[in-house]
Amino acid sequence: MNEIVEYFAFAAWLTAGLLFLFARSPARRHRPVVFTALAFITTAAVATSFHATPLETERLLPGPNTQEVGWVTSDACRACHPGSYATWHDSYHRSMTQSAAPKNVLAPFDGRELSIGGRTFRVEQRGDDFYWMEGPEEHRVAMLTGSHYQQIYWTRKPNGTLEQFPWVYEITEARWVPSWYTALRPESPDGVAVWNDNCIRCHSVGQQPNYNQPASRHWDTRVAELGIACGACHGPAEEHIRKHRNPLTRYRQRHEDEGDPTIVNPSRLAPDRATQVCAQCHSLGVPKDLGGFLADGQQYQAGDDLWEFFELAEEKQAQRFRWPDGGSRLGGREYGSLLESACFREGDMSCLSCHSMHADDPQDQIADRMETDEACLQCHEEIRDDIAAHTFHTPESEGSRCYHCHMSYTSYALLGAARIHKIDRPTASGVRTNERPSACNLCHLDRTLAWTAEHLTEWYGQPSPTLPSEHHEVAASVLWAVRGDAVQRAIAAWHFGQPWAREASASGWIPEHLADLLTDPYPAVRLIAHRSLRQIMGDEVVPFDYVLPKPHQRETRDAVREWCRKQNHPAPPPETLVSGPGAQQQKRLQALREQRDRTPIFLAE
Repeated sequence: MNEIVEYFAFAAWLTAGLLFLFARSPARRHRPVVFTALAFITTAAVATSFHATPLETERLLPGPNTQEVGWVTSDACRACHPGSYATWHDSYHRSMTQSAAPKNVLAPFDGRELSIGGRTFRVEQRGDDFYWMEGPEEHRVAMLTGSHYQQIYWTRKPNGTLEQFPWVYEITEARWVPSWYTALRPESPDGVAVWNDNCIRCHSVGQQPNYNQPASRHWDTRVAELGIACGACHGPAEEHIRKHRNPLTRYRQRHEDEGDPTIVNPSRLAPDRATQVCAQCHSLGVPKDLGGFLADGQQYQAGDDLWEFFELAEEKQAQRFRWPDGGSRLGGREYGSLLESACFREGDMSCLSCHSMHADDPQDQIADRMETDEACLQCHEEIRDDIAAHTFHTPESEGSRCYHCHMSYTSYALLGAARIHKIDRPTASGVRTNERPSACNLCHLDRTLAWTAEHLTEWYGQPSPTLPSEHHEVAASVLWAVRGDAVQRAIAAWHFGQPWAREASASGWIPEHLADLLTDPYPAVRLIAHRSLRQIMGDEVVPFDYVLPKPHQRETRDAVREWCRKQNHPAPPPETLVSGPGAQQQKRLQALREQRDRTPIFLAE
């Protein structure tokens, strides 16, 4: 905004000078030149005003950070680091939080009505502005978060609070859904989410909530930059930019072995400090001094010891966020799991061992070749030449992929499953209804935990555990899907749809159990189950809306069962509790349903 003011001031000064010359010039031949110059200045000024951020939009967004620590925006890095800037600009980190400009908004604000629970909302676009209405109340959208799986929209209230619109746009489903349908939680609405006090910590740089609670309960929220930008990983760069304005200084620095002390390069930090740069967002850390954070803002900067300023919330809410073995139940919070890994605790591993922010794919930001077994073989060279001797699977099979066994998909994330970052050996885990499922049985879906334990003892000499009778009689995936808690059910439903898991299993029985999960009390489980059915049924998939009430859920379930009866699959193993196409061992299944773990679960990214 300051640049626009300066431009108009300069234009006014130049125009005045030209008019003065025009008035004093007796020669008509000068007049076309003067008029051309005036037209150019006026056109440029008007064009600049149209391309500027509107004053009203600026007022709705958080203001600029006022901490005297030298924050700059990422645009200031572009001239000297064009390649790094380009890869960051194409990432989902950059677009984590953006202004509600037409180029950023993905949802259709097209006048449609959104109704649920007796409340009706309308969304519409007017010019470049977006609004939502409930009854006579009208709210202008100030900004949004997300651009990959979903977008959340925020409205600024008179006291500075940025509150969430109660509906979210699901990008992968291309539809509006109530916000409480986007998390793993029971089907019930909750309070209004506020960006200023929670989301701000991981969705912006240089956060200053500036909450004046004792006085006026007013928020004067400020940030150095919206989104996850250069400063999040490299710290304030004002001094760095000042030092390197001289080209000779830049040239000398590029040929020095030591790092530049005016900026943080995470790759030059010790592994634990480099990992903390990521952990500031990818953990369930909370400020030790929450009141100080809300009043004065974030004190941690990249390169600091994060745990001087934060503590892990997992320690206080272990059952909610962590499996009993210490691994994180929630994706996007990998640091807590990494702490449980010997590769990190006893080695030189850091997040940068496998991930790269500037030489990667935008999806998971995995460094070159690190999506393969090379991620593990870079340290474990001893198994490179004979993978099968280690895995007891053929080298080309999914059973020989390091990730599947040592970083299984046992965290819940974004209406699906994500790889856990607790790097460990597979065991016959998942005996109880709240335990992390065994990696082996998430591939061999039709096998029991007793089968897994037998092979792990034979192959690796693991002690043979004492297992309850049902784990000798019923496939582990079925037990997790039927009587497990909501996290186990979600993870089982997701694996039922994975081609590599179905290939390793006698899979004709799987739609029967997915059909039952279409009536699950957790909307997220219903959606995951139907996505897996899409993978299996293809074009024959039965339409399903996981938001609609139980009559629709039961109708779709029965339609899937009817589809199963028409299939000609071989008889599945008895451990699956499916005795043939379209038939289940209902008495046994009902007994397991009555044992279901109904502990309330709430997991949201």
